[in-house]
Amino acid sequence: MALLSLGKYKYVLRPSKALLQRPLKPLTDTLNSFGAHVNLTNDGIFIQGPLNFANLPKEISIETMSSTQFASALAMALHMRNIKVTSKDQHGALGYFTITENLISEFIAGKTNFTVPADFSSASYPLALAALNGQATLSNISCLDSFQPDSKFVTLLKDMGAEISLNKDGLTIRKSSLRPFNVDISPFPDIALTLVFLASFINGMSSILN
Repeated sequence: MALLSLGKYKYVLRPSKALLQRPLKPLTDTLNSFGAHVNLTNDGIFIQGPLNFANLPKEISIETMSSTQFASALAMALHMRNIKVTSKDQHGALGYFTITENLISEFIAGKTNFTVPADFSSASYPLALAALNGQATLSNISCLDSFQPDSKFVTLLKDMGAEISLNKDGLTIRKSSLRPFNVDISPFPDIALTLVFLASFINGMSSILN
C-alpha cells in the first residue's frame, strides 16, 4: 500500500477477507493525509497516488500500537526521499521496527547483499512441540538473531528447563520437564500464543503479562 501510493496510476489490491479485517486504518489515514487516495472496501484496497511530496515533512510519525508493520512500510517506501519515519507510541514491540531501521541504514551505507534469517516467530511452533513431545533440529538456525525480538523464545525455553543446543548444525531442542514461567510479553507479542500453548501443558501457574 505504501509503495503503490508513490505511483501515479490507480492500483487495486485484492487481499483475503481476513487481511481486510486487520487494523489498517493508521496506515491508510497517514497515506490519505499526504495526498494519496486509499479506500478499503469489501472488494479490495483501491489506491490512487502519488503522495504530495512537496508538502511532506522530513519526519513522519505514525501510530504503531496496532502494528509496527505500518511504520516499516512507510519507512521502506519513503527512505529514498530522505523522509524519516518514527513511531508515535513508545512500547515494547518497537523491536520489530528496529529490524527495518537497521536494514535501511545498511542499504543507505551501500550494502546490497542481504541474508534473510530464519523467522523466530514461526520457529517457536516446532520448538514448543519438541519441548513437550520429542526432539527437533532446525538446521537453518545456527545463531540467535539479536534484531528479532522473537528470538527471546529460545532463552525463555532454557529458563523453563528445556534442553537446547545451538551450533553450526542448527538449533536442537529435546523433550524436557518444563517449569512454570513469568514473562512480560510486550517486547515480543508475536510469541504470546505459543507461550499460552506451552503453559497449558506445564504443571503449575505461569504468568504472561502485558
